[in-house]
Amino acid sequence: MELTGNLPGLEQRRSSYSTTESTPATPFFGSTASRNNIAIYDSTYTTPSPPQITSSGLVEQPKGFSSIPPVDHELDALLKREPPIPKAVPAVFTPVENMKTLEQSLVNHIPGNRNVYIRGLMPTTDDEVLLKYAERFGPVETSKAIIDTSTGACKGFGFAKFASVQDSEKCIRGFHRLGYEVGFARESFNSRLKAEGDDSSTNLYISNLPKSLTENELAAIFLGYTILSSKILRDGLGNSRGVGFARFESRDVCDEIIKTFTGQPLGEEGLCMQIRYADTPAQKELKRVTAERRQFRTNEYNVGAYGTAAVGISPTIYGQPGWKQKPTTGSA
Repeated sequence: MELTGNLPGLEQRRSSYSTTESTPATPFFGSTASRNNIAIYDSTYTTPSPPQITSSGLVEQPKGFSSIPPVDHELDALLKREPPIPKAVPAVFTPVENMKTLEQSLVNHIPGNRNVYIRGLMPTTDDEVLLKYAERFGPVETSKAIIDTSTGACKGFGFAKFASVQDSEKCIRGFHRLGYEVGFARESFNSRLKAEGDDSSTNLYISNLPKSLTENELAAIFLGYTILSSKILRDGLGNSRGVGFARFESRDVCDEIIKTFTGQPLGEEGLCMQIRYADTPAQKELKRVTAERRQFRTNEYNVGAYGTAAVGISPTIYGQPGWKQKPTTGSA
């Protein structure tokens, strides 16, 4: 779309308050030019001001990017099969140039991998619906929509594992055509975390400790073992955080302690002690980056799906027309 007239000026207009601060500002979720999927909201917000108006004539598209997928009648017929797959919930914070092309989405870093990651699902998507979406592309071995157990709503993504790589690729082509972030699933977070571990470490992280526990009392728990060093983490006021570290002589001793003492109740509260190897600097960084990315993606999805990042704060936000939530038994 090209702008055919001059942009309006910023002078005060009698019939509109968009140039004043007496009403809420126009919601604006970044450059959305040439995107196929834009969130439409029924609101009384003011009209856009000129800097928020974008068009294909004003925004330069990245090389190789096209908002119009090539003609594929066979794939289009599959997408329209009952129940038809809807367009993706828009990734409102992600610039167009950062979105993966179809070629990038089809890259498979794990030989023989048939598991497909699908992001942009509607909040009403459940396991049954996702299976119906996926099985049109070929035999499905397993599929799972990731559900928030506190709300019963889909978190916006899920997985489908096909019987063949070819069917996995067909699924990727289909969902990508509708604006989904889709591709072959990567190595799991736990696998990447384990790869960043130190097999020679003898430092153990101990949690669920009574707040009154001292370093001497911690050492007494492991009486009979040689503790090279120990520490209980405390806040700025000197109060225990309920976690600590203990370094032992060898890896074998650490393995024995984890096996023997994990789950042992402590103190009057009867808290069950949890023991694992302490994180390496690389593991800490992976956890930090992953947590930040997950929060960003969660906020982005909530704005695209609900119009606000404050999902979970408003009890009425899930009261969408026709929404039939089902009891959930799976993990969030």
